[in-house]
Amino acid sequence: SSDVCSSDLGKFESKNYYHSGGLHGVGASVVTALSDRFVVRVKRDGAEWEQAFSRGLATSKLKRLAGARGTGTFIEFHPDAKIFPSIRFDPETIRERLESKAYLHRGLAVTFDDKVSKQRHEFHYPDGISAYIGKILEQSGAKRVHGDVFHAARDQDGLHVECALAWTEDTAQRISSFVNSIPTSAGGTHENALKSGLVKAVRNYLEIHGLVPRGLQ
Repeated sequence: SSDVCSSDLGKFESKNYYHSGGLHGVGASVVTALSDRFVVRVKRDGAEWEQAFSRGLATSKLKRLAGARGTGTFIEFHPDAKIFPSIRFDPETIRERLESKAYLHRGLAVTFDDKVSKQRHEFHYPDGISAYIGKILEQSGAKRVHGDVFHAARDQDGLHVECALAWTEDTAQRISSFVNSIPTSAGGTHENALKSGLVKAVRNYLEIHGLVPRGLQ
């Protein structure tokens, strides 16, 4: 069987963090400190603003570039070669991470322009993690026991929980879980709850409908 479980924790009781991952602002500080060049441009209040940093320190003052419509943020950074033994990025790793975000946040459109291979990748999955299950099964070659992917989602007490399941002929199970779009490879209470709840639900269904074979506990 294959399972994907995703949950978004409402950090600081604010909807601004509903689909947030990473270090919630601290990450930008860390990247700034580890870069010999870090430039950020922001469109807001009818203008575009820019400020540059290097190794954690500002190298320019905040300046207004020109008038601009709409909103948006552009960030450019270059890792510090004095800190990292290699400052080369792996395009395939970036592609995989961006694709996973598009699966986890249903309807999100992500574009990745690979300047090395000169390839453009676009990710958009209206079916979200249900489509992710389909990709996993296609890659593994596992045959489904039935054609449908079970999907459930609920919002409660400021939390959003979503999961997708598919039963296959494969005897091995594969579970991928995420919290705030960050992979939780070591599992956790959310993953344990999914497994125990699933077992309980199936067992109750079998007992209620008299489907448990005699002598089987």
